[in-house]
Amino acid sequence: MENSNSLYWNHLIDSKYYIQTWIYNAPWMKIPVSYVLEDAEYIDYYRANTRTADKNLEHSNHNSFVISKLNSSNKYSKDYLNCTWVVALGESKDSWENISFLTHQNVIWFLRDEQSVGDEFKEKLKASIDELKKKSKEWTVDIIILWWNDFDEYSDYKETIKFLDSVITESAWFSPSVVWWPTVNKFTWNKNSKDIALNTKERKVSLFKQYSEVSENINFVANKVDEILENL
Repeated sequence: MENSNSLYWNHLIDSKYYIQTWIYNAPWMKIPVSYVLEDAEYIDYYRANTRTADKNLEHSNHNSFVISKLNSSNKYSKDYLNCTWVVALGESKDSWENISFLTHQNVIWFLRDEQSVGDEFKEKLKASIDELKKKSKEWTVDIIILWWNDFDEYSDYKETIKFLDSVITESAWFSPSVVWWPTVNKFTWNKNSKDIALNTKERKVSLFKQYSEVSENINFVANKVDEILENL
């Protein structure tokens, strides 16, 4: 297990408001989310992107993304394959409670302009960030991007990080931190999915992955993605 904090908190009134991440690297087994979080709302990317979509989730009919509602509940989502996700938290103006939303999106769709999925996702993500800012105390909003990759080619992910960074920066006025762990299980990606558990109260994100030969994660500010990936 490895702990990693956001890289900087110039956009926050106090360092206690940044989002902490904990990474669990298990030897070829799935660790249940309940290991760290018993009471959580399931953000179901797969069911939400079917015709029987969950009406409580913002989603796309293109099987491309899902965005949870903004509230104080703990949240989790499962089976991230070639996906990225965004975690956003703030402290409510009406109480001392933290409020959050969680996204789960397939990176490939945002690179296909003909589907206009990028525009749809951008509009809904911006709306969620705007709602978070409106309902949160000033300088308590933090947002991070999380992603992983089982392949040597990073071009799709680089472009996706740039896309997410542009949307978040436009709405939140800061470039989010990125937590990324590269893996090298090239031919087992469909069996090497990742799960996430978001503890809203404690501003803590737990990431679960099956065993990878690369254990170290990489943290960077999103607007530095070209510099970070240049030598990889």
